[in-house]
Amino acid sequence: MNAGQALSTFKLPNEGPTRGDAYLQSLLAIIRYAGRPLEYDFLAGVTGDAFRATTWDAHRCCEWDTQPRMRQLKYLEEALGLQWEPIWPPYLPEAAPQPLVLSGTGMSPTDPGSDEPLFLYDRAYPTWHDDLMVKVKDAIERGYPVLVRGTWQGVTTHQWGCLVGWNQANDQFYGVLPGNKLYLDGLPELAVYIKGLADAPIQPARIFPESLRRAAMEKSPLDYPVTPNARTRTMYDIWIDRLFAPPQHATCGEEPWQCHWRLATTTRDARLAAQGFLRSARPYLPVKALSALEELDRCYAQVTRTFTRDTDPRYVQFAYGLVDEQYEMADRIALVQRYERHARQALRNLALQLDAE
Repeated sequence: MNAGQALSTFKLPNEGPTRGDAYLQSLLAIIRYAGRPLEYDFLAGVTGDAFRATTWDAHRCCEWDTQPRMRQLKYLEEALGLQWEPIWPPYLPEAAPQPLVLSGTGMSPTDPGSDEPLFLYDRAYPTWHDDLMVKVKDAIERGYPVLVRGTWQGVTTHQWGCLVGWNQANDQFYGVLPGNKLYLDGLPELAVYIKGLADAPIQPARIFPESLRRAAMEKSPLDYPVTPNARTRTMYDIWIDRLFAPPQHATCGEEPWQCHWRLATTTRDARLAAQGFLRSARPYLPVKALSALEELDRCYAQVTRTFTRDTDPRYVQFAYGLVDEQYEMADRIALVQRYERHARQALRNLALQLDAE
C-alpha cells in the first residue's frame, strides 16, 4: 500500500459523544495509526488533559490550549514509546511540567520569570516557509499523518487536526478534523508526526503514578493570578463575567451561548475521562493513596452532575438570554469552581502519597 492509499483510509476515531476533544481525537488517531492501540481515557490522563481546566479557543488565550500540550509531547515520547519528528516548531520542549505565568492584559502564559512565550510564530504570515512545506509533504508521502493546530478554511477558531494530503492545483494541505475534512489556512502553531515506535512495552505501573504526579505539578488557571496584591481572578470568574457580557464582546468566534455550552461540555468530558483514568490507575497505586484517589473521583463526579443542564445545547440556547437562567448558570459555574479547587487539593494529596513511596 503506498502512502497516498494509506492516508486515504486515515480517519479520527469515534469514541462517543463524551469523548470528542479534537486534540485527543487527533493524537489518538496518529498513535493508533503508528501501532499503539491506546484508549481515549488513558491518553487523556497521560497527557494531563483529563485534569486540566478548559479554556477559550480565542487568539488571546489559545496559548493556554497549545503550550501545556506542547510540553507533554516529550513525556508522551518517553512514556508511550513514541518517536516524534517535530516540524514546527523544530524542537520539543522539556518534558518537566513548567508553571505558567499570566502577564499583561492579554492573559498570555509565558515561561516563568520571562515575558517571552514558549515558542514564536507569526499568525499573519500568509504561507508556510518552503522548507516546512517540503517536510510536511515528505511526511505525508511516506505515509505519516501530521498532527497540527492551526486555522482551517471555514472555521473561525484554531483547531487541532491531522494533515493527510495536499491539493497540487492550489498547493494547499488538507486534513481531517472531528466531523470535517478541510484545507489548512496559513501557518500552524504546531506540526509534528510519529516516525516510529520504541521496542520497549508500555509500563502501566510506572505511567499511572507518574502521570498523576505531573498533573498535580502543573499550574492551573485556578491558581491565577500569581502577582501579589492582585484581585483573584480565575478562569471560572472570567467565564461568569462572559455570561453577562454584550454579544459583541464574545471571544470564541461563536455565539455567546455556544461558548458557554462548549466550555461546560469540554469540562464535563474531561472529568469523565479523568474518572475513567482513575479507575484504570487504581490497581497500580499504593493502598494509602486510595483515599485521595476516591476524594478526587467524588469531586469530578460532582462536576459532571452539576453541568448536566449546561451540556444540553437546546437548553443553553433557549436559556442564555433569560436573566434568571443566566444567574443559575453563574451559580453552577461557581459551584464547579469549588469542586475543582477541592479536586486540585485531592490531586496534590494523591501526589504526596505517591512521592512518599
